[in-house]
Amino acid sequence: MTEAERAEHVAEWARLTEERVSTNLAETRPGRPGAIAEAARSLPGISESGVRRAIKIAAMTSEPAPSFLSPAALNDWLEKRCPELWAQTPHGSRPGMISDVWSEEAQHPVPLPKPFDGFVEYAKRASPTRLIHLERNRYSVPASFANRPVSVRVYPERIVVVAEGQIICEHRRVFARSHQRKSTTTVFDWRHYLAVIQRKPGALRNGAPFAELPPAF
Repeated sequence: MTEAERAEHVAEWARLTEERVSTNLAETRPGRPGAIAEAARSLPGISESGVRRAIKIAAMTSEPAPSFLSPAALNDWLEKRCPELWAQTPHGSRPGMISDVWSEEAQHPVPLPKPFDGFVEYAKRASPTRLIHLERNRYSVPASFANRPVSVRVYPERIVVVAEGQIICEHRRVFARSHQRKSTTTVFDWRHYLAVIQRKPGALRNGAPFAELPPAF
């Protein structure tokens, strides 16, 4: 179960049992919810909503109040107890138990939206040596784009170079940066220079882009 699914399940259970819990807290086990709340609040990273969910579940079960050693332990307990209580709790507004209604609704999930494509874009011009500069590092582009403008999309772990409305290459993003020039890192893709060695075969032996070729070569 993913974190999003878990949060959705817990929120749905809390909403459907709010009225029942509000009456049980004061009448059935007045000491237990307080013990659960104290245990949950003692954990770093536990929000007040997480404490309230633990109290609501505790008010509807007769098992001893657990102690939570970490937020992950509390989440594991909630993930275990919620489905058990769904199978025992009437839905209220629809026939059957909460688990029955959830199983029916789970057959018709809402389609997920398109993932957000988050990046920072810069306008660059490739150098005559087929390189672009970014954050004091250099990355190669296909030989045909030398001296031409390109767009560089910077993601957390990679960069994507776009020209003429198409992606022309990608590189793993390098974070080595310093005010010292010797720290500059150049990332080559030897395939970008194949057109060059057709005119200058000697570059295959001495050129920096070909210093690290795949084992097959």
